[in-house]
Amino acid sequence: MPDEKRDSESEDSKNIFGKAIPQLIHDIRNPLNIIIGFSSILQFDDSINDEVKSYIKSILISGMHVEQILSNIDYYLMDNLDLAAQRINISSEIQTFKNQNSDTINDKEIVLNVDTDSVSDVNLPQGILSRIIDNLFQFSIKGLKSIFYKEVNILISRKDDSRMQIYYSDSSTPVVINGDYFTFDEILKSKRGLSPLFSEKIVKEFGGTIKYLYGKTFSQYNEQNSIKTKCQHGFIVEMPL
Repeated sequence: MPDEKRDSESEDSKNIFGKAIPQLIHDIRNPLNIIIGFSSILQFDDSINDEVKSYIKSILISGMHVEQILSNIDYYLMDNLDLAAQRINISSEIQTFKNQNSDTINDKEIVLNVDTDSVSDVNLPQGILSRIIDNLFQFSIKGLKSIFYKEVNILISRKDDSRMQIYYSDSSTPVVINGDYFTFDEILKSKRGLSPLFSEKIVKEFGGTIKYLYGKTFSQYNEQNSIKTKCQHGFIVEMPL
């Protein structure tokens, strides 16, 4: 097959599947709902031994993770996230994040350090803050796979009278990028999933900013803000209060 024809067919495939993404998500969700539903029920079946239940639990967790990815794609495809904002409790959102990831945190022995004492609530739709943090955490998980000591730090503080700041760092190896945030190609090159793309979409949609710092820039930021950590990279998110 000539190279020009091959390239043309490859481009056509991308265009077709790009347009088909909403339908693909729907088609994936149908069997996924059955997997999640039945594995949830089987968790409480006393006739099943503990070993088999542990396998079922892994299936359930994996199914929920796939659903989260599909949900993130849904959000990303929306031209406008027209969701009703309200005063939400930050501690409650952090607890939601912890509950969703408790098995991963425990199984991978991740040391999770959280500090939200300086700000109590924020004007956002329910679940948006926990989704932002969850996406950053998914980025961490892929980077922490081969690390012996696994640490994640989440510090939520008041930037000024109108904005809050999320400082997020982990003990994985930094990813080298050219600017203050990932391009799409840099996200793919990092091989840590599309989570930075999803976080950026949500943060910007609700009037916030997000940066990724590493190396000297990250160290300088820590010094300027009196933050002590052994981590070498992290995300800085600012959102309206």
